Amino acid sequence: MPISGSIKARGGIHEVLAHAEALALASGRLRADADYAQLDSDAWRAFFGRYRIAVGSTGNLGLSIGIVGVTAADSLAVGRPSGFVGRAMQRLIDGYCTVDDDALFALLGLAARTEDLALEPSALAGLAALAHLAAPAHAAARARLGLTPQRLAAAHHIAWMTGGGLVPPAQRRADLRRARAVLAEAG
Repeated sequence: MPISGSIKARGGIHEVLAHAEALALASGRLRADADYAQLDSDAWRAFFGRYRIAVGSTGNLGLSIGIVGVTAADSLAVGRPSGFVGRAMQRLIDGYCTVDDDALFALLGLAARTEDLALEPSALAGLAALAHLAAPAHAAARARLGLTPQRLAAAHHIAWMTGGGLVPPAQRRADLRRARAVLAEAG
């Protein structure tokens, strides 16, 4: 299964493997009690080759763009984007977007309220990017990428959000106060 993007060692590769396992089990060609070594075969490579996974990262992995000013997403920034990484990834990147702090805090508030997730604001950038792509104004970009409504409905969106456990309690409370204020203002 072709994978584009970056996968950090902890968690990310597990999500990819779990998704591959779910596809294999759902196909009926693999049973949970079977020897998974059979997945290392041409037949299974052909099966997984019908799928694609694109992975985004909120880490400082060379693709982040330097940020001027104070932002809730300063952990996404590097002092200078890597020219090498940019050239190497150029053909794999279909687009990018800018996410403002209010969007991050709105998503932070929703994640806390609906899923009881403790996250740092910058961890929500990937979700904001999905919402950005889904907006009516970006129909041409979806068409260019072949993202028909049918393909999007059948897609699996994996959002890997980390960092909440490292946020000091006082900062977490302040972030949640701001998130509630942003949501209240949005109505």
